[in-house]
This record gives sequence, structure tokens and C-alpha cells, in this order.
Amino acid sequence: MMDQNVILTGVTGILGSHILYELLFAKLISKTFDGKLILICRSGANTSARDRVLKTLDHQFAPEYLHQFDPEHLMSHLTVIDADLRDTSGLASQIRKYVHTGTVIHCGSSVNLGTDSQVEEEIIYNNYEASLSLLKETITVANKFVYISTAFASGHRDGEIDDDFLNYNHKVFRNHYEKYKSMAEQEIVDICEKHGIQWQILRPSIICGRLIDIPKYFIPKYLVFYLVGDFFMKMQRRYARQPRVRILVPPEASLNIVPVDYSAKAIVKALHLQESTQLNVVSERNVRLTEIIDYMLGKVGYTHYEFVEEIPEQQNEIEKFYYKWIGSQLNHYINTPAHHYSTTQLRTVLEDVQDPNVTDHFDKVFDYAYSHKFKNHNF
Repeated sequence: MMDQNVILTGVTGILGSHILYELLFAKLISKTFDGKLILICRSGANTSARDRVLKTLDHQFAPEYLHQFDPEHLMSHLTVIDADLRDTSGLASQIRKYVHTGTVIHCGSSVNLGTDSQVEEEIIYNNYEASLSLLKETITVANKFVYISTAFASGHRDGEIDDDFLNYNHKVFRNHYEKYKSMAEQEIVDICEKHGIQWQILRPSIICGRLIDIPKYFIPKYLVFYLVGDFFMKMQRRYARQPRVRILVPPEASLNIVPVDYSAKAIVKALHLQESTQLNVVSERNVRLTEIIDYMLGKVGYTHYEFVEEIPEQQNEIEKFYYKWIGSQLNHYINTPAHHYSTTQLRTVLEDVQDPNVTDHFDKVFDYAYSHKFKNHNF
């Protein structure tokens, strides 16, 4: 039984919403969590912070295990603080109205894999500075700080990638997102060590729809590999006669894709660890890119393509679109050395949860997204 209070950010996001679902499961169903749940959420232009949280619970695609509870009953177990992480001044005093101490899980983040200077400014502001500001503001209430980073904070690497990124000094970053996640990790650990706060750096890889909890395959927002399928769905509808597209995908290229519910379960179970730790929150096996792209394009009906090992120089109209909107963000992940993440420590955390094989279920994951026309759900 964990009686530690939890203060969670990013609760209306892809992963943050599922961490909330898992915490409510632990509190109301498995009875393994008995602390208070404090949610840090900012209001929208026309929606209060409380209503945004309620929308994540009163939703047809919320996990089936929560449907037995009235959404207002679920809300009665939560405290929502309306706050913007870009300005955390006074947040600690607001938290202390409800709890004296707790575990802060920082899941709020902007995911932009672009490489230009405008993206860098966005990442610095929304991810790097906001994360450090949150930690510094909550030092007086946090007895543990859990930072949800990314498995790609290791940079462009080959071979076996273990859980310890902090002591790896030869990182080659593919974009600003990776770089500033890595920088934030190191500074968070330094600050926590200085103030005697336990820390955890938890690193999910690319996130896909649910593969454990019903309804399966749902994810609130379609990013990364989903964008490839969405792009070619639109191109298939646009062109009566499909132009040939040469897609950069080396034969052995692979990605690590992890289901969102599996990730959330790992993060919540890792809260029970009594020592500071780093953890790869990933699948045991990568997926072969040629296989999943073949499947996606076949599903959307785009058949006039081929895989190439270099970006074509003389590009037709659709290739220019592809390399501007998709390739600019994904090529660095597609054209990456062979690598594999260690999951030894993860499997001790999730010893009672089977690792879903994304390759075996990819057709259903993608079919679900395609059947819903890649429609995002904004909470």
C-alpha cells in the first residue's frame, strides 16, 4: 500500500491522462494507493481546469474499469489546481492547502521534433524552463520528484542502451526536444541531490494506443508514426493517379514503440521503488519500419512507393510535401543505427504485467486510428 500523496502534471495529455487512470485504478479498485491526488492543470480558453479533467474521465474511451464509477464520484477523489507551468510562482502554497508533502510526477511536456530556432525557443520555454521552475517551486513539498523524460534523450546511438543515460557523455542529439530533455534530466538530479529529494527519471519511447486495457488501441492524439499513415491517407484521396514516392527507410531500420497503458502502468508501479532510479519505459522488441510502413500504406490504399536509403535529390510534388512535413521530424529516427533498449529493470517493476508485442498487434493499432480518421481528442 502506497500512502504517499501524488501531485501530477500533464493530466490532459496522452500519457498524463493514462497515469491518472492508473492512479484511480490503484486507489479505487486494487486498493494499493491511499494518498491524495493533486492535479496541476491550466484552464483552456473556454474551459475550466476542473472541466478539462472531468472530460478525461467522462469519456467513452476512458478505460472500461472506470465506467463503473460516476465521473463526479471520480472527481471527488481529486483536487484540481488551476495553474500554468510556465508560471509556477505561488504553486507550492496552493499545494500546501491540501497536502504537506507528496510525490511530484511531472508529465507535462511539449512534443515537437523540429530542428529550427523557433522550435528551440518553444522547447526551452515549455519543457526545459518549465520543468526546472516546477521543481524549484515544489522543493518545499516534494519528497520525490518523478520526471517523465524520453528514451530518445540518449541521443543518436547504436547497440545496447541501458537505463543510465546520466553517465553517458557522448550524446549526439537529433533535435531540440532530445537535447533539452537530457539537460533537464541532469539539472533535476543535481537539484534533488542538493536538497535531499528522491528522484526518478522515467523514459518512455514512442507511444502508441492501448494494448492491455479495454477499449484497446485508443490514444488521445496521433503523433510520430501515425503521421505517416495520415499523410498518405490524404495523398491517396488527393491524387487520382498516385505519383511514385521514394521513402527514406534503410532495410534494417526499426523503432521502439510502447503502448500508452503499458507505459502508465510502469510509471505508477515504479512509484513504489525506494531509491532514486533511471528507467527505460519501452517495449522489449523494436518494430521493423519497412513492415509497418508497408502495412500503413497498404491500409490507406497508397501503393505507388518504394524504400530508398538516401533522400532523393530530384523530388516530385508529393515527395517535397513528405520531406517537408514528415521527413523533417522523422528522418533522424528512421535513419538511425541498430539499437536495443535494456528492459531488465523494467521487467522487475512490471513482473506481473506481460509485455505486449507491438509488432504482433500493429495492424489493429493502426486500423483503429485509420477507422477514426486520425481524429485527435483534446481534453
